[in-house]
Amino acid sequence: MPALRKLQFEADDGSAGFRAQLAEQRWDDHRFYHHSLVNQSLHFVSACTFLTAYALLFRDPAIASLLAWGVAMTSRQAGHFFFEPKGYDHENQVTHHYKEEVKVGYNLFRKWVLMSIWAAVPIVLVLEPSLFGTLEAPTGFVGTLRHVGIGWLGSA
Repeated sequence: MPALRKLQFEADDGSAGFRAQLAEQRWDDHRFYHHSLVNQSLHFVSACTFLTAYALLFRDPAIASLLAWGVAMTSRQAGHFFFEPKGYDHENQVTHHYKEEVKVGYNLFRKWVLMSIWAAVPIVLVLEPSLFGTLEAPTGFVGTLRHVGIGWLGSA
């Protein structure tokens, strides 16, 4: 099994090691976590939805956030949770544990934390619609959805 890498801004010989390591980390992310065609397709849907959300962000932040968190992030993470194998990676000759150790950003544990916060926002707003007096109580289902969108935007 390969040894764990540490991020360096400069290689031992003085050359620019940061760019090379960043390229390697991007390659690791691609080869370790994007085997499944279903996952790749969900990432494409997610990317298109994120672009739409970014375009809407300054016009209607609540709707942009609902799209980003409700469609884009959900489809992207579902691909990783359900369609990528968690066992030994025969193609790359590494264990799932190794892949989680070298991963930069959100490994599965961090994704569980993030998705738990994401799921908690609408639950809290249903139980306490005015968020303990910090928001105006929403009127109707659309108002509640808009509050959820702003809550997700604030938790990002």
